[in-house]
Amino acid sequence: DDEEAEDDEEIDDDESPERVERQVLAAFSEDAVLSDRAIEISVDAEGNLELGGWVGTAREARQARRVARRVPGVASVVLKLVVGNPLAGADRAAAAP
Repeated sequence: DDEEAEDDEEIDDDESPERVERQVLAAFSEDAVLSDRAIEISVDAEGNLELGGWVGTAREARQARRVARRVPGVASVVLKLVVGNPLAGADRAAAAP
C-alpha cells in the first residue's frame, strides 16, 4: 500500500510530466509564431523535455527551446525539430510537370 501512496504523490506532484507538458503547450500557444507550428511535446518523470515536429526556421527552433526552458519542472530540452515546412517539398513535387 505504501507503493500506491507514493504513486499517488507522483500524480499530484506540481511538476508531473503531464502538468509540465500542458504548461509547455500553453506557453507555445501564447507565442505568436510557435502557436502556428506543429510541435510535439513529450516529458519524462525527470523533467527531460523532447520537442519534435517542425518549425519554419532555426530561429524558431531556438525560440521553442527558450520558451520551454522557462516552464517550471523542465530540466532539459532536446530538440528533434525539422526546420522548414515538410509539406512544402510535397507541394512543389506535386506541381512539377
